[in-house]
Formats: sequence, structure tokens, C-alpha cells
Amino acid sequence: MRHEHLDPALFIAELRAQLRDRDISYDHGASVLLIGTGLSPENYPLVIYREGAGGPLVGMCIDINGFASLFKPDPNERERARFVWDEMADPSGPGPLRDASLDTVVLGADAGVGWRLLTA
Repeated sequence: MRHEHLDPALFIAELRAQLRDRDISYDHGASVLLIGTGLSPENYPLVIYREGAGGPLVGMCIDINGFASLFKPDPNERERARFVWDEMADPSGPGPLRDASLDTVVLGADAGVGWRLLTA
């Protein structure tokens, strides 16, 4: 099956739009708080968020096309963004760790973000 490759900037815009349209919460009630977004040097969408007001900063580097290959039929931008929000609210695991220097891409400085790569 061919998976459509999406524009990472459009994907980030869809992710932000969904945050405005719905309350993303964890099972224990804390909300997912979006801190910032950006693009990695490899052109992967980057998302920094925290679990509730006092939670640690978590960074997700998203291989949107690789991650989407786990789903059939091929999901559109809106569905891919929803899958990512679902993964943020109920992570399936820590995923492979990424270089912490990605903090500076999104926030302009090292912020001690715990990064993981979301992919197939």
C-alpha cells in the first residue's frame, strides 16, 4: 500500500487545530499542555508538551509517514494528527530517545526535554 507523504508544516497546523477543538486529557485527568512545535533538521515535526501544569517537558519527534504506515487504510492529515494526540495522552511506551539538542529547535535553548521518536 502506498502511503501519501504529508507536508510536516501542514501536519503541525492540523495538530494545533485539533488542540483548539478538543480537550486532550490523560486517564487520571491531567490535560496535555502543548508548549511548542517545530521541524527537526530531518524535517520531522517536533512537539513539546507536558502532562498537566507541573509535569515534565516531553518532546516527540514524529516520523508521520512511518507512524502512519501502521494504520490501514492510509490515514489523512487529520487522522494522523488524532493518532499522535492519542499517543501523547496514552503513550504505548517511551520510544527510542532522540538528541536533546532538539530543545533549541523548538524553544531556542536547552530545556531538559525528554525526547522520543514516534515511528513505525
